[in-house]
Amino acid sequence: MQTPDPNLGVGSGSQDDLMLKDQCILVDDADRVIGAASKAAAHRFEGATPNGLLHRAFSVFLFDPAGAVCGTMQSSCLRLMSPNQANSRR
Repeated sequence: MQTPDPNLGVGSGSQDDLMLKDQCILVDDADRVIGAASKAAAHRFEGATPNGLLHRAFSVFLFDPAGAVCGTMQSSCLRLMSPNQANSRR
């Protein structure tokens, strides 16, 4: 299990705090659990982890009565994913 990175900074009392407190389940390429890390550490895109850390995640898709997907836009204030990643394996 990884320890929190002290270089990630102290949260502002909102999303920053949650990014540091919420944990992700880290997995290998065969989806075997290998540890845990904070959301902040799992979604850090630099240095040795340019794609972040591989972890389990889930998505919720909403459909309108006609079958069209609703609510697919991610808030620009969220820092969870790099701009070119969403719901994909590496």
